[in-house]
Amino acid sequence: LLAGWEILAGLLERRFLRTAAGLWRFTALMVLGSLSCAVRVWYTGGTAIDNMDPHSNPIAVHDDRWVRLKTYALLHGIYMKLLVF
Repeated sequence: LLAGWEILAGLLERRFLRTAAGLWRFTALMVLGSLSCAVRVWYTGGTAIDNMDPHSNPIAVHDDRWVRLKTYALLHGIYMKLLVF
């Protein structure tokens, strides 16, 4: 969310990412965000949920990868809409 805020600020103020401080802040946010995601995946063992059958989440076991991708994109879009609005 903070990285999105920084990108929005950079788009609204064109010289923001051209300054050393703005570029450093954006880079630090991206590195820390990526690092925190990597640590979470390492700590939890990935995103797989143990002890779930195909009836609990049929999209996760769907044969077509495109269907899974679109479904997860829709869910994350709904989450973002709830966060923003």
